[in-house]
Amino acid sequence: MVSAMILAAQLGSPLAAAVPNTDELAEIAGYLESNDVEALRAFLLLHPELLEGDTQLSRLLAEFMSESEDMTGFLGLEPDLRDALRAPSAEVAPPDTPDMIY
Repeated sequence: MVSAMILAAQLGSPLAAAVPNTDELAEIAGYLESNDVEALRAFLLLHPELLEGDTQLSRLLAEFMSESEDMTGFLGLEPDLRDALRAPSAEVAPPDTPDMIY
């Protein structure tokens, strides 16, 4: 994946978009290798110029940002699991009845 990103950056038009330097590519590669979606999103929010232009890399990064905006959907969690991750509400609390059998 990293090689594809480096190649995409080299094939893209330097006039059309900001091409990441070697350090930026290494940082992106590190986030990809460690599967650190949150850190990659934070990095790209600090470097929005990498999402601009008409290069393969900028399109891939922009697509990643768009698709990973909803992390539960991006991670493939089912809607039921997303509900379970939310703070419990009073509606789902078990009734407090004295005639419960234990």
